[in-house]
Amino acid sequence: MKIDLKNKKEKLEKYIRSIGYETTGLELKNDQAIIDQAIIDSYKQDEKKDLVSLIDIIEVTSKDGKYEEIDLDKVEMIEIGDTLGGNRDEKAKTDFLEVDYKMKTLAGFLNLSKEQIDDGMYNLDSFLGNSIAKLERKTMNKGIGKVLKLATAKSIASINDIKDLVALVNPEREVSIVVTNSLFNHLEKMVDSSGLPILKVNKVNGTSETFYTDHFVVVDDTTLGNAGDKLAFVGDLKNYAKLFKYNQTSVKWVTDFKTYSERLALYTRFDVKKVQPTLGYFATWN
Repeated sequence: MKIDLKNKKEKLEKYIRSIGYETTGLELKNDQAIIDQAIIDSYKQDEKKDLVSLIDIIEVTSKDGKYEEIDLDKVEMIEIGDTLGGNRDEKAKTDFLEVDYKMKTLAGFLNLSKEQIDDGMYNLDSFLGNSIAKLERKTMNKGIGKVLKLATAKSIASINDIKDLVALVNPEREVSIVVTNSLFNHLEKMVDSSGLPILKVNKVNGTSETFYTDHFVVVDDTTLGNAGDKLAFVGDLKNYAKLFKYNQTSVKWVTDFKTYSERLALYTRFDVKKVQPTLGYFATWN
């Protein structure tokens, strides 16, 4: 397996070092070189807790389709006779949630140019592993953030207001609080009557002693809004939305007309959809 992965990486490196001319052994689509999923998986690193780590990623083999799941808050096992069967009745149908997904293609430049290749500056395997994983993850975080903004709108003006939102979520759920950096900066300055900080968080574990939740994550302001916005998502992120990933991540040499040079572009394909909208709240600090 390691030898096979090594060969796949060598073919990808030849494509990159040849500025797209050497394509032997690679799958091509729209002149883009598809990166084998085994290579992508080998690049994955231990990341700090972020939106990608809090959401279910569902790998799909088609660019669009339907996804169905059971609403766990409305379904339970019931006492029956010897068998359970038959068609769903009308009540049972309401316990199933269905969404349509359709892949979006997103692209961005990796920090690699033809000149850097010519100069032999990089160990490509190490460079690609770091660059591809980070750029794709950052892009998916942004995509998730856009969907979190669609949750039920709420207004907050205190830490207790945030606790009230947490209380609206079924405690059996996996509850997350996601705050923008500006809101976090505001909250961490709050002190009690003794002058001690009210907000207690563990950055390494992505948790908080202040709130009865499983996760506490701080994101860049622009992930949920604009610079300076004090915003938060509170809810079961894992079930509020799903990320549908089409495993056709690819690279291609293209002309960057800003610099008039050949640069390596990364393409990724996914869609993020609300599945259970009642499981999340999007709060604005007033």
